[in-house]
Amino acid sequence: MVVYNERWEPFTVNNLADWSQGNWRILARSWLGAGQDLCRPDNWQKSCPEAGDLITVAGRSLAILISDNN
Repeated sequence: MVVYNERWEPFTVNNLADWSQGNWRILARSWLGAGQDLCRPDNWQKSCPEAGDLITVAGRSLAILISDNN
């Protein structure tokens, strides 16, 4: 899932658990520096941080979430 924020201010999605049954992890964030923007995709279940019930996306940025739920 991609969460894109086209505004200049940070945007928070605070209901991930309400509308999605996914066990979401944050695969990538475009606003972090090199070496911090992407976790290890070959081991994402352990290396990517949990998104939890909410995620805040910086202004003019995007986050890519991943889940193994079907």
